[in-house]
Amino acid sequence: MNPRKSARLIPVLMLAVFMAAGPLVGSVSAQGIGMSLNVFAEAGSTALTVSGMTTNRALGDVSITVQAPNGNIVGIDQKAPDRDGNYRTEVQLGDGILGIQDGVYTIRAYQSDANLYDLNVRVMITGGVLGNIDETTSSLDLSSATTVRPDNRISGLSFTVDAPEGALEMGINGNTDHLHTDVTMVVTAPNGNLIHTDQLSPDASGDFEATINVGCPNWAQDGMYTITIQQEENILYKDVHQVEIRDCVVIPEFGTVAVLVLAVAIVSIIAVTARSGLSIIPRY
Repeated sequence: MNPRKSARLIPVLMLAVFMAAGPLVGSVSAQGIGMSLNVFAEAGSTALTVSGMTTNRALGDVSITVQAPNGNIVGIDQKAPDRDGNYRTEVQLGDGILGIQDGVYTIRAYQSDANLYDLNVRVMITGGVLGNIDETTSSLDLSSATTVRPDNRISGLSFTVDAPEGALEMGINGNTDHLHTDVTMVVTAPNGNLIHTDQLSPDASGDFEATINVGCPNWAQDGMYTITIQQEENILYKDVHQVEIRDCVVIPEFGTVAVLVLAVAIVSIIAVTARSGLSIIPRY
């Protein structure tokens, strides 16, 4: 065979081999990157069907946990995605003696700590039996929004408190880079009593907001109230602020502007006193 013709055939043969081999493990599909999670149950059943898909098989098995309302893990499994990235398992609820506990169950499926591959779904169970459940969440349509963050935001969770002087409400604005897990807000009084709780869901950009109403009788104690917002045990996903309350309204901190005004006033008084020859201490 002519060497030149052989050289021309090599690229063609290589292209044919790649086309026949199909998609590589861990390659990005046309629908984006990330994973999906679906939780399904028929009314009267005692098992949850957990399924979904991942676009990155190279990350390994999908770990699945089910957390009961009391915080106990009542189901755990690990599934290897198939060739198409799909996974599926069934989790039995209840032990046959105590039955199924009422409340909110959290079903989590994850391959890594990255938010695109760590999802959870919450389902409510009442009356000790499962109802018709069909809940789905996905990070596939959020991959473009979650891979790039503005320069002024760091990884983790943070929030600010908008509390004008004399206000009867406070505005909470925050951000997190874990988009698929709700954040929990807790407010405690100066004596340590719990006076307010809330659960907030971040939007596609990781932003969350809330309004806290202030007033008597719940906020009757004067002092520093502590606002804690947390998403998980990692310290990066916990932030704390304090706000002073007196007579059931907000008392802001002594800010920079107030300090400057006070400093200018003191300097002016000293200057005027020195120039006029006035003496603060009486002479005898």
